[in-house]
Amino acid sequence: MNADRCRSAPMCADHRRANYFDWFQKQEQIDARAATNGSRPPTCVLKPGPLFLLGPGSMRSTHISANAGDVTRARGATTGKTIHGGYGPRLFNFKGHNQVENALSLLRKKPASRRAVIQLFDAADLDRDRVEIPCTCTLQLMVRHGRLHMLTNMRSNDAFIGLPHDIFAFTMLQEIFARSLGVELGTYKQAVGSLHLYENNAKHARKYIEEGFQSTVSMPPMPAGDPWPQITQALEAEASIRRGKSLDAEKVPIHRYWQDIVRLLQIFALSAEDRAKRIPALKKQMSTRVYDVYIEKRKRAATTTPMSSTPIQEPLL
Repeated sequence: MNADRCRSAPMCADHRRANYFDWFQKQEQIDARAATNGSRPPTCVLKPGPLFLLGPGSMRSTHISANAGDVTRARGATTGKTIHGGYGPRLFNFKGHNQVENALSLLRKKPASRRAVIQLFDAADLDRDRVEIPCTCTLQLMVRHGRLHMLTNMRSNDAFIGLPHDIFAFTMLQEIFARSLGVELGTYKQAVGSLHLYENNAKHARKYIEEGFQSTVSMPPMPAGDPWPQITQALEAEASIRRGKSLDAEKVPIHRYWQDIVRLLQIFALSAEDRAKRIPALKKQMSTRVYDVYIEKRKRAATTTPMSSTPIQEPLL
């Protein structure tokens, strides 16, 4: 999205993603410092794997662990078991309902509808004491004056790692929905019941705040037109990567925007010993330099320790 478009809609989703990309860049700087004191570095949210968990995929931990890494393991997932908090099946097959298609179909018929609400939190989540249930309650889509606006309601959100990840992932979904409807991007709003900061991230958060504002970098705009055929191809490529199959993203018949996402998935999946020799070639094939910060992080990634599960009770700012 160009700068003029963001100026005409200063709270537009692309502009927000640009601001949070700036957050990710700062997290990269924090990562370098955190590695010296042994504490868990903040996660760079440009990991493409977790974004693909929002697709119509599996809830099996073998699939999720491949894309979510140590976050899944830290939250009690056991290989071969079902992770009940998975968003993808709830978005696309919630008790037999494809909520995404239902919401989009409603807005195609009645663009001014206030009923396009996608439910992620379920009453059944409270029936059992499960390790992981959705932090997100609902996504509401509204078309106004040719723009798609989205409101996300969350019961709980980690302010330092979870918040930027969620805004990045959900505004990507918003852009997919907008392309599906053939409308422009509107505003993105996120309401949170408990916005908290984990104790082992408090020092990193303070350092981040002390750095002040930096220039922002926007992601390339998603290609116009129906995105689902492209997403289907990208998901098939993701499955091949997850199974360890060789893949040339250049030969996947999708737009270069999605080819870059596939390459990021390849980089994400590389073992530590393969990163140094394979990442430079994959980086060279990218059609944009926007993702360089993430790529360089993967190249130097080190083993991290599990996140704390105890929020600290103090003001964030």
